[in-house]
Amino acid sequence: MKKIFCLIIFFGFITTCHSIPIRRMPSRMIDSDIKKIFLAPDFINIQADSMKLREEFINTLKLEFDKIGRFELVQSSPKFDPERERVLLAGLTIVSRSNQVAGQRTEFATCSCINCVTTGVGETLANIASSAYEKQGISSHGVECMTRSGSPTTCNFICTRPNIVKMATEFLAEMVEGPKPKDEVIRTYKYRNVNFMLQVGLELFELGKERKQIMLLSASSAANRHIPDPETFVNVRAASQTYPEIFAWLSASPVVPVLNRNYGVIEASNPGSELSNWVMGMTDSPERLPRSVLKEIREALVKSTVSKLLASFSPYETGDVQPDEQGDLNAVEALKLGQAKYAIGVLAQANEGPDLFNLGLSHEASAKSIEGLKKAEKYYRLAYMTSPNEDYALALGRVRYQIRFHDRLRKNP
Repeated sequence: MKKIFCLIIFFGFITTCHSIPIRRMPSRMIDSDIKKIFLAPDFINIQADSMKLREEFINTLKLEFDKIGRFELVQSSPKFDPERERVLLAGLTIVSRSNQVAGQRTEFATCSCINCVTTGVGETLANIASSAYEKQGISSHGVECMTRSGSPTTCNFICTRPNIVKMATEFLAEMVEGPKPKDEVIRTYKYRNVNFMLQVGLELFELGKERKQIMLLSASSAANRHIPDPETFVNVRAASQTYPEIFAWLSASPVVPVLNRNYGVIEASNPGSELSNWVMGMTDSPERLPRSVLKEIREALVKSTVSKLLASFSPYETGDVQPDEQGDLNAVEALKLGQAKYAIGVLAQANEGPDLFNLGLSHEASAKSIEGLKKAEKYYRLAYMTSPNEDYALALGRVRYQIRFHDRLRKNP
């Protein structure tokens, strides 16, 4: 169970909300008396695991099992009494690979004047916009222009791809101070296109008085990234260079466009041109993928693949539901902290709509079987009967759908 903070920022208004992950039952149910899964080293095939994801995958799998509480993952050969219990033996085949392609790209970017502000508010907004540029790479240049009083000066521009933070802050700044000059450039940068793939095959064998294979599962995930090197952005042609004598008169237009756009792109990216040779001399190709990016990709691949596998045979978490804040404060706080079982104890004598709803949510958030969902259905139904509203109806319909689905699955496997 985890605590989630929802942060919404819209023109200076900030609000937060707390959501509780809820559980779904797997598409294939395993008998409730089977509680252990053994993962023996001899049953793990990593010959094609070129990214060496074995340890990360097994650790993530164990964390998910511990969080749900349905199975205990034991990393050893099976040790049990077949006359008294049944267990599962898992076999894993892990296949992973990656490739990277480096290159140079040419693109258009819009440029905003960073020293064309006259008030503290405008300067603050400009700083907020500038902070949003750091991750995507920036380029800059200066242009001779005129102030509103007619004095010559230099307009300093930062050039980036459009993004929502930049657009919103510049819009607010122009509301305060009026239109600001903008420019457009053709620029080049070095990049790496990276592709990663993880595929895991999982075999589950039931061991007890009888031994049999009960499941053969497979799940895969892929990640593709276009990663610019932020240190290699270079402007090679600006609109203001094409007609500097009239730039000052165009400073109030939305964007001063680059003329001869197609020619500009070809010249900037042609490996044999003098301009391209100059750019190549100014920049270095990224030697390797940043560690932080690689770590993020590996974690995403493993987590996605684990989630897909678990959804086939183990309860798993998905989606988020907000508790009813009008209910018992101790129970609401316990739910926000991921303590659903404690909340169940606090709400044992619930008889009002918000408390009944939160009791149903507690059972849904901690369910390990259909029986847990049936308890959630009971309290959601009582909550709706006590205080009918849309949220209670949606919750009741959500768990009823799961219960009916598994009833049909049990009758027609």
